[in-house]
Amino acid sequence: MKVAFRRGETTQYAVHIHRPDRVVVSLPGAGGRWPIPHDLARFATERALGMAGGIFGSMASGAMFPGMSVVSGRLRHDPKRRSKDVLRVNEKARTIAVAEVMASLVHECVQHGAHRADLLDRARAAWGIVREDPFPYTAEQLRAAVEDLRTLSERWARTRVGQALEVDWPDGLVTQLSRPAGRPKPPGSRRRTRA
Repeated sequence: MKVAFRRGETTQYAVHIHRPDRVVVSLPGAGGRWPIPHDLARFATERALGMAGGIFGSMASGAMFPGMSVVSGRLRHDPKRRSKDVLRVNEKARTIAVAEVMASLVHECVQHGAHRADLLDRARAAWGIVREDPFPYTAEQLRAAVEDLRTLSERWARTRVGQALEVDWPDGLVTQLSRPAGRPKPPGSRRRTRA
């Protein structure tokens, strides 16, 4: 999936997501007072940590967040239901909340030059507020997220107003939906038996 961060004036930006279903959607940038866009921090963190249930994995799977719009392409026959299903799964698993917390820590580390030595401890503590299961990430993964965001922020700093920083989201890093019990199989999905 191709993601384009288009620079606006000062700290304004917009994000165009070229989803696997050939639909392009636009996510308005959060703007703010920091030179590094928060959505860029989300992208780098979720990609480095392999978060299929974060913001970008959700969007790759068809989720639409408030403020998003379709730029081009043909939507599925059930885009609202698909979006609702993806968001329900990720909200129940609290993966979107985890992604936001981890991205904020990585963003702070890069944006403010915060000391990285305690990043693992801070990430573990933040995880414990959101989830009860064991912390799944290593110090190496968190360092990779910080380095990825540093690299992307350097590229962003060289991106001129009106131009876009294009980055790739891994194809397999998407929210997987299992078919709920009782929901019929799609046509043509029956197994054939040999006579």
